[in-house]
Amino acid sequence: MLEKLSEQYKDDGDIWFLLGHGYLQTDQFEKAIPVLQQTLELGTIMTGIKSASSPSNDIMIKIAQCYSAIGEKQQAF
Repeated sequence: MLEKLSEQYKDDGDIWFLLGHGYLQTDQFEKAIPVLQQTLELGTIMTGIKSASSPSNDIMIKIAQCYSAIGEKQQAF
């Protein structure tokens, strides 16, 4: 559902954040990286999601975790 919503509402950072977080939670790290990067570009105000938060630093940490999980240590740094 979030994939379809992200196509329909391309400029909604909150949808991109939820989609990226969903990919991360289901170990779809390669999919999560560009989605979370898009979230950073658009911005988001999501709060109150268990195990997730929206500030830019937290999103960058999630991106680094994804790179680390797929063995791209240099990108993670």
